[in-house]
This record gives sequence, structure tokens and C-alpha cells, in this order.
Amino acid sequence: MRPAISIVVPCYQVEQYLDRCVKSLILQTFDNIEILLVDDGSTDKTPELCDNYAIKYSKIKVIHKKNGGLSDARNVGIEAAKGRYICFIDSDDYINSSYCEIMFDIAEKMNVDIVVCGYRKVFKYEYYNCSNNNLPEIMSGEEAVRQLILTDKLMNYAWNKLYRIELFDDIKYPFGKRWEDIGVTYKLFDKSKRIAYISNKLYYYMQRKGSITSSNNLTNILNQFELLSIRYNDLTIKYPELKNVLSAQLCAVSYNCWSYLLTSDLSEDRESSEVINCCDYINRYGKQLLKNLNRCDNFKIKVFLYCYARDFLIWIVKFKRFKKIFKQKKSLLYIKFRHLKLEFLCLKGFFSDTAVYYSSRPICWLIGVPDHKNLGDHAIAYASKEFISEVIPNYVIQEISETEFYNKFYKMKKNIKHSDIIVLQGGGNFGNQYIYTENIRRLVIAKCLKNRIIMFPQTIYFTNDLNGENEKKYTQKLYSKANVSYFAREKYSYELMVKMFGHKKVFCVPDIVLFLEKDFSKNVNIRDGIISCFRDDVEGVLSQKDKYIVNDICLSLGRKISYIDTLSDKCISSQDRKNEFNKLLKKFSKAELVITDRLHGMIFAAITHTPCIAFSNYNYKVKGVYEWIKCISNIVFLDNINSFSSDLVFDLISDEDKYINEWDNILNKFEPLIKLLQGEMFNERD
Repeated sequence: MRPAISIVVPCYQVEQYLDRCVKSLILQTFDNIEILLVDDGSTDKTPELCDNYAIKYSKIKVIHKKNGGLSDARNVGIEAAKGRYICFIDSDDYINSSYCEIMFDIAEKMNVDIVVCGYRKVFKYEYYNCSNNNLPEIMSGEEAVRQLILTDKLMNYAWNKLYRIELFDDIKYPFGKRWEDIGVTYKLFDKSKRIAYISNKLYYYMQRKGSITSSNNLTNILNQFELLSIRYNDLTIKYPELKNVLSAQLCAVSYNCWSYLLTSDLSEDRESSEVINCCDYINRYGKQLLKNLNRCDNFKIKVFLYCYARDFLIWIVKFKRFKKIFKQKKSLLYIKFRHLKLEFLCLKGFFSDTAVYYSSRPICWLIGVPDHKNLGDHAIAYASKEFISEVIPNYVIQEISETEFYNKFYKMKKNIKHSDIIVLQGGGNFGNQYIYTENIRRLVIAKCLKNRIIMFPQTIYFTNDLNGENEKKYTQKLYSKANVSYFAREKYSYELMVKMFGHKKVFCVPDIVLFLEKDFSKNVNIRDGIISCFRDDVEGVLSQKDKYIVNDICLSLGRKISYIDTLSDKCISSQDRKNEFNKLLKKFSKAELVITDRLHGMIFAAITHTPCIAFSNYNYKVKGVYEWIKCISNIVFLDNINSFSSDLVFDLISDEDKYINEWDNILNKFEPLIKLLQGEMFNERD
């Protein structure tokens, strides 16, 4: 019988790791597989181990060959494979026991050519149960190519993917090249009609010294540049909108080549045509791309270029060693380096910090706003700015994001005035679960003792363990020293904050995003279909089985389902925030019903007057915030899947909107925050 899946495992000098890898393959819950161990001319005990596995397990076949590199080993495995599908596992990595079963099931049911799963970086043997996962996301091959280039979701790796074997009829891995995945994955995506992505982290990617990708040498850099150049030429014809990102990636490798040459003591031929072409790329295109940053609407390009160019400028100004490396001043590389130095020095002004805003008007410093992917947090930042602008219009609002905080905080501290207000971004990260964000707040509170500080509506949560108790005590001690007013967004957090900080400093108001109802309720569209918006992290409590039950019931009512997440595929800048938020709200406003376990999935439904079924999460924030809007008849909260039914879905879709009167009462609940911003409650509080 023909196997369903062929698993190709290239093996080279991995006697220490191979047993763990093979055992993870033998223990697969899906039985119809063949395992091809391709020994790539190993000189340690790897060949002997492979042969022993083949004797012990009938599923395993061994191919011994002369050393030709990873690409050649994969190509040999492809030629020998008999399965309908094929996947590649690196011999020092391993997979979840349900890897093949889940991937094959999706490939067959969804009729896709490639299935991509999530992966987890590990530093020693670790195993994780696979649960609480979303349904697969289906996309076209062209969309997958765009996501491959623009986001970090799909990645170039050959592993963590299941391929229909026919895709490799005319596609092979480039012989003798490292970074070979760069030259192949985009071709496979472009050739595919349908691709599925699941966030399940089924592949375990071992981090170890000595692996190919962790080795930094000139051959690796030049291989990467060559393959990126080929990809650039192939894709810019069909996907011209990707040109800037592809060019930025080539600039980054060019930078790496210069950096390597100036810091390495090795004696490679530095005047070869390949080296000169690689180094010269950033000289030809880097300045042009940097000058266009302000007009660029892709945040990833900006960050990508800025980080490399900033570092490049630092060492290009300070480094004198290039004079010793390129002794001949007429050397082509010496001339190009000197020219490049002058080009980047001309851009020195571009890198000056212009973040601190100087104004004769008082400033409201909005600290800790996001520049990551979570649209719920971006909605909070957007709503906070709208709220502040309306309540205290005479103030200038200056944002400082999480990632730029440590670069800009001390300049802010130096220039802040007594009349300024510090607002700490609201959300659900007060406590010890998101310690990076908490540390930002702690530094502000420790260093700004004389300023008015307002914590916008938050959920507070400390884990029920020793770490949680210690962090809670430290927070209580530190925060008590500062002039902070705390706003909880539900009663559970309010009660804990009162216990920690006293009732005079603590208030309870709705989540700040609910303030936006007055803006978005007017833009309701003709509704069609159901939105499924479930989370895939530690906060989710619904199992995969529960989500399938929801899916089946909705389909039984003849409704189409759109799978949406409030996590974007890309990082979002403050400039793009409003546009991305509006696009998501437009999708919610077109739906007949939203089913979610995300707090802001429920809130987005509420402010667009869309019926919603909201499930609980791991703490109390969804249930707690629901108390503010439970007067709205078509927003329903469920503690678990047992209360979910087709009758409930049908009733909510059929019910008439009853928002007008209830929303007036909800918006009035923001009065304590309004008064505090305007300074009316400070005397009473003190």
C-alpha cells in the first residue's frame, strides 16, 4: 500500500541527536507513513545508528550517499519518496506525536497543497501537549507568497510544512547552497493553489551551536545573498508591491558582508566578484531606501532598514580597522567602503532622536502604547487618544511606545513639566503575566514621583504561586510611593486594587474602547455571515473540540463563517493604527454574529452593534467587562460550551437591535475618568 506521508530526514554527524528525532517519528499517532533516513556521508556513528533503526522498525528506510550537503540529501529523499505527501524533519529536531495526523487531516479535509504549522524553539528536550488551537487559516498561493515576504507567520523553513509530492516534480533544492530554503519555499507557495496555516506548535526546533544556520561565515553570507537575489528577480515581476521589502533584505545581507569583513581575522578572498557584488548592494540601494522611509507605509520595511542602517552607521563612523584589512588603497572594496562611509554620514541627521515633543502647551504623555500585532491593544491606544483629546483638548498628546520607551523615557523625564499628565496605557497586562510591560510602568512610577499619573482602565492579575505573591508585594510597595490614580475596568480588578492601594486612589469605569461606540455605531452595514474569533494562547480555555462544535452548529444553520483574529499578521505603527483598526471594525460591522473568547472581540461587536456570543477566558476580564454591557440584549456571555446551541445562534441573528438607550447609560460611566483628567477630583482624592 502506498504510504500517505513520506518523512525525509537528512542525517549528517548527528549521533547525539538522532535518537530523539527518530523516536518522535516512530511514536506518531498516524500510522501510514514511511521514514527515509538519508545519511549524507557522516563519519561518526550516524550511519550505524540509521541501519540499526531500519532493522528494528519496518517503516524506516536508509539511504547512504556521499556528502553533498543538506540540499542534496533532501533531493535524494524526494526522489525515493513514495508517499502522496512529503515533509522534511531536520535530524537534530523532533516533532509532536500528533504532527502527521493533524497535518494530513487538514490537507485532506481542506484540499490544500501545503499545510504549515507553528514551531517552538527549544534548547533541550521539551514536550508540550497540543491544545486550545484555532481552526486552520486557508489562503491562496499568491497570498501565501506575500505573507512569506511581509510577515513572520509562514517562514522559509522547509520543515514545519507538509507538501503534496507533485509540487517537487520540477522544483529541487539548490545543490551545495546553504540557506537553501530561501530559494525554494517561495516557488512551492507560488505553485500551490491553496495553503493552510495552523498555529499549533507541532515542530520543535532545536537551538545548538554548530548548526548550519548558526554558523556565520563568508560562504553562508554569499549563499544567502545569491538566493535572495534570485528570489528578488523572480518575485518583483509578478509581485511588484514586494520590491521594497525584497530590496531591504538584500541590503541587510550586504551589511552583514561588510560587518564580517571588518571584524573577521580569516583570510578569505575579499576581492572576489561575489564579495564585491554583495558589498556593493547597500552602497547602490541603501541610501535611496532610507531616504524613502518617511513615505513608506510598510512598518516592517522601516524597522528592518532602520535597525541595520543605525548599527551600520555606528561602526562605520568609529571603525578604523578597514585601513589595515584593505592595505591597497586602490582596492575596489576600499574605494567602495570609503564612498559608503560618506553616503551614510550624510544621513547622520536622520538618526537623531526627534521623539520628544517640545511645546508651550501642557503635554499628556501616553506611555506604553503598542507597536506590536495585537489590535485589541491598538484599539485601547486609539480610544485613549480620542478620549483625552475630547476631555482635555488644550493638552498635546505625546505617545511613547513599548519598544522605544527605554530610548526616550529619560529625555521625557528631563523635559516634563509639573503641569503635564502621565497616562499609562490601559489593557489587561497589570500584574506578573506580562512583566516586560509591567517593568515599564514601574520605571515611570519610580522616577516620576511628583507628576500626576493616571493608569487607564486595566485588569490586574497575579498568578496564584510564589512568583505572583512576590510580584504583588513589590508592586504594592513601589506604587504606594507615587501620585497614581488607578482605573479598573471590572469589579474583580477594582476590589483587588482597593485592597492594594486604598479606595481613595481607585475607580471603576468601562474598558476605554467602549467609548468609541459613538463613532462606529453609525457605520453599520448590511450584515452577512458569522465571524469566529478565538484566541490561541495561554488565556484561551476552549479546546479544539469545542471550537469544532461551534463551527459545525453555525454551518448547520446555513451561515458562512469568517475566521478572524485580533492579532494582525504584521506589527502596526502608530501611523497605521487607525487605518488597521477601521478595517477590522468594518469586518465586524458586516457580520450577523460574532462568536469569540477575546475581550476585544466582544467589545468590537458591541461598538458596531453586532450580535455576539462571548466565552470566558482564563481569568475574569471577559466576564468582568461584560457586566458593563450585559444590558444590551444581543451580547451574550457563556461560561462554557455546554450552553451554546443552534437556537441561541438563531435567536441572536433574528433579534432586532436594542442599543440606543443602553449606550447612553454605558458612556456616562466614564465620568470619574473625565473628572480626574480635568483635575476636578484631585483635591478629594488627596
